[in-house]
Amino acid sequence: MATCDICLTGCRFPDGKPADELVLGATILKPGEHAVIARHSEAFKDRYGGAVTPIAYWLYGGLSGSGETVTLLNRNGIVLDMVDYKTSGKWPKSADGDGDSLNRTTFGLLADRVPWQAAIPTPGYGGYWEWFGLRGITSLEGDDDGDGVANLIEYYTGADPLDPTDRGLSDMQGIVAGVDGLCISYRQALNRPDVWAVLEESEDLLEWRDVDISQLSVQSMSNGYLWQFRQSSEDLAKYPQRYFRLRVSPATASPSGGPLPPVLP
Repeated sequence: MATCDICLTGCRFPDGKPADELVLGATILKPGEHAVIARHSEAFKDRYGGAVTPIAYWLYGGLSGSGETVTLLNRNGIVLDMVDYKTSGKWPKSADGDGDSLNRTTFGLLADRVPWQAAIPTPGYGGYWEWFGLRGITSLEGDDDGDGVANLIEYYTGADPLDPTDRGLSDMQGIVAGVDGLCISYRQALNRPDVWAVLEESEDLLEWRDVDISQLSVQSMSNGYLWQFRQSSEDLAKYPQRYFRLRVSPATASPSGGPLPPVLP
């Protein structure tokens, strides 16, 4: 999490922490990039596809399901980082065999005493807890910039949860209703496989239901995707009044890890 390139060439995980010694080859991380180390190349590709390529693979051994110490040394043997994860106490229970991964939320030496949270695996992209942690945000439902849009929705749309002036990214922008029917547009940022979004409708603000997905379309943009809900004027005329909301929530994982949200084109 730096503002400059980071060279990992020659960095290593020492023997037994967590598996056989693993020395990294020529690797440069650009600002904001992540590096993935996996156990089995074919199994990783089968589950997560080819969008992310691990920089290395452990030939023998792997992470213990009961907790252990993971240490990363630089080329001179100096400790760069270390975590002693466990399966009880402050550590998230859903990451103990129930499909979730551990996601780092703080990065300072004297940062939060609970710097890890459970979330659906997002190899190579980081996740919402890491994204919030880098911004000092601790609540998904909170509204740190006071713009009326929840932090998790701002993560989904690619807005800045600390900037109240960018509401255009988080709002369901472009709501148009007229003789040509109804059109509602909203954004989805790139690399957000750990959250789901559902457009819902209501006639009384009490009972909500998902909109008809056959009336939803999506198109790629340079910085993400634009979703649009369209309804004909005939269908629109059937309702004296209607309300819409965008509900965003963390993606869930089954005990086996569960299916990841679909990958958009």
